[in-house]
Amino acid sequence: MTTDRRALLVYIEPTPYILGLIEQIRRISPIRLDVGFLKENLSQEWGLEVPGYCRFLDRSVLRSTRALFADVRRSQIALVHLCGWGGDRRLPLLMAMARLRGVPVFLESDTQAPFNEARARKVAKRLAYPLLFRLPRMFFPGGSRQAAYLQGFGVPERRIRTVNMTVDVDAIAAFANNFDQDRRDEWRSSLGLPRNATVFLFVGRLEAHKGISYLLDQFGQIAEEFPSARMVLVGDGSMRSDVRTVADACPWLRAPGRLKGNDLLSAYCSSDVLVLPSAFEPWGLVVNEAMAAGLPAIISDRVGCGADLVVGRDTGVIYDFSKRGALGEAMRQFLVDTESLRRMGCNARSLISGWTLQAEATRICCEWSEVL
Repeated sequence: MTTDRRALLVYIEPTPYILGLIEQIRRISPIRLDVGFLKENLSQEWGLEVPGYCRFLDRSVLRSTRALFADVRRSQIALVHLCGWGGDRRLPLLMAMARLRGVPVFLESDTQAPFNEARARKVAKRLAYPLLFRLPRMFFPGGSRQAAYLQGFGVPERRIRTVNMTVDVDAIAAFANNFDQDRRDEWRSSLGLPRNATVFLFVGRLEAHKGISYLLDQFGQIAEEFPSARMVLVGDGSMRSDVRTVADACPWLRAPGRLKGNDLLSAYCSSDVLVLPSAFEPWGLVVNEAMAAGLPAIISDRVGCGADLVVGRDTGVIYDFSKRGALGEAMRQFLVDTESLRRMGCNARSLISGWTLQAEATRICCEWSEVL
């Protein structure tokens, strides 16, 4: 193997999860990495410092596509690793180009089956995806639902390697280990939360598809029945003013805005239960984060990580999104049976402890080694 051989990695945008995974891959990869991002701050303003070995591709689709094709034509590129096939038309083009050049393609995916899809779109996928999915050598789905989605289009099991999509759970767990009762009380006091309140936490963008309105409606009813219950919504988005209006009128709601770094970790460690009521969520990495901090999770059955992380009611509760009032029932369970908070929180932290970025990177590099 020559030292100038490289792996070309192309991702949509840099996020904390992506940068953490790339760094772990870089530490154990047998070859150098050439990392490109198609866009910057696409889903939100991340404010991240991108390492020097990464680059942003030209904003022009034509120029960036030509540059990527030129990369693939170089003999030093031993493999191409992509973040998926959707979200940017350059991805399937690059996949096809690599295949034509005899360069193996590896594909990460957090895609699960959609719950509501137009018939025409469904038919188009049935025609196109079986052909498109012949191109990659190996798929890296985040979990079991994502793997099942690929198999539904004819991808054989031998070309699927589930990687357990995750975050830096080791760092979060270390922070939680040093977060004592005094720091918890201090954080709660800063938001005007009672010391002994049962705090439900939402972390994410304040957008309609995240189920924000439904969550506020359901929790408003809960708060009437349980005066010690509180809700904290962490995040920003198009529904910020709506959330602010409710927070100003309702003593049970706090909306501190978007939090990052230790401020976000403090929110996890000072809360009791994570709630993610999304109408659709490909994965839901906030569940990984919360579990690493020792929180159980309440999630809708539309959240992609549920089958792997919120299982058997041991680490949280999955409720039926289509059933009116189901979210309220799930939240009420934790208020009536407070012992379940401790038990499920311990189970959650134990389960997620094996879902490390290093383990995910190792699975990826193990498959790469087959072609090197």
